[in-house]
Amino acid sequence: MPVLAGGGCGLRIAMALCAAGAVWRLILRYITTAREYGPLEGLLSIARQPLANIIQIMAGRRALFAYIRSLLGGRVVWEKTEHHGHPAQTGRFGAGRFGLGRRYAGRRVVALAMRKAAR
Repeated sequence: MPVLAGGGCGLRIAMALCAAGAVWRLILRYITTAREYGPLEGLLSIARQPLANIIQIMAGRRALFAYIRSLLGGRVVWEKTEHHGHPAQTGRFGAGRFGLGRRYAGRRVVALAMRKAAR
């Protein structure tokens, strides 16, 4: 097996920690996606991870330049996406088929009722 990291022990430890973090992120990505949309979509979410990383890097660069521009006296622009309802409550994108919005809202109502009763 080729040596990926020459040099001291510190570099090897750092690379092992980075690799462990990447594996952890992929496992969590699979679990959360598979729980909502099934095992096939969970596997596809792992395949989409490299593209997601590229998009995140591009968004981070854009945000950094916007921040620097604002520090230099430029105009701050709020680019907010319009949403007309949460997907879990409207039944769009598959999440609503499990009634996640209703379950969450129901738990919240019960929790609020319990708090009021405890007073």
